[in-house]
Amino acid sequence: MDAAVQVGELRIYHQCPSVEELLLKVLHFMKKYSGMFYLVITAKLQTAFDYFFFHCPCDAKSNCAYSLAFLLCPLIAILLWGGIKCCEKRSSDSCMTKCFIPGGWTLLFIFTWIATAFLNENFYLCIMSKGSTSNETAIADPANLPCLVEEENESPQSKRKNKIPFVLSFLIVAIHFLLAWLVACPMLCISPRWVRISFMPPLIAAKLLFISRAFVFMLCAFASIFCIICLIIPLRICVHLLHHLSHNFYYLFHLIHTLLRSLLPWMPPLPMFSERVDIIKPTR
Repeated sequence: MDAAVQVGELRIYHQCPSVEELLLKVLHFMKKYSGMFYLVITAKLQTAFDYFFFHCPCDAKSNCAYSLAFLLCPLIAILLWGGIKCCEKRSSDSCMTKCFIPGGWTLLFIFTWIATAFLNENFYLCIMSKGSTSNETAIADPANLPCLVEEENESPQSKRKNKIPFVLSFLIVAIHFLLAWLVACPMLCISPRWVRISFMPPLIAAKLLFISRAFVFMLCAFASIFCIICLIIPLRICVHLLHHLSHNFYYLFHLIHTLLRSLLPWMPPLPMFSERVDIIKPTR
């Protein structure tokens, strides 16, 4: 029941905000401060990208070229994203609003990416190093530190313990990545205009808009979790799992087909299951 306050002859009702209003307020706050969120996400993604994908080739002719390619390729993607943001603006907007503001944010993201990359000592030393070396010569030439030969007496347990801080930092990156998807997708993909139908009552249109936004939130959450799993698991393990997943689906469909043929003997065999598979045979 709504609480009422008597003010003279007027009775003012204080209603609790609805879920739709709270959702719109959260989206407005995220959109207002989205630039700062994107800066933090850029720094965290560069750290994760550097740790999981950057491996110094330890070759005198390839270190600089490999490091520059590793640095410049993501910057090209950020520049393309900035160009897309410029094209999204309406033609009635001024030149300052149309290109300068998105271009300024794009340059800020680029400088953040470069600064975060050079804060990593392995990247800086690899781009400045001359080639591979041994542990003895590395003391005299610190520029070759990324190409040190690994100690043979280092146990697998100590290697795993050394990677625990990186895994924790990547979990923080994953949380930022999930928040970025949850914030960006509803603002870019859902617009209230497509539910404003002339014959639809306003209440039903508002409920439909809320349901659609909730659906997009769940969809973005599942997509983010899938992308995070693909980033955490190494590529070799992903390929191995996908290979066995295809076989498992094949065996599952074969089992369903076998059970159907046992219940319906007149059902013809499918061509994809004509070959022999080591699972239960249909009962005759």
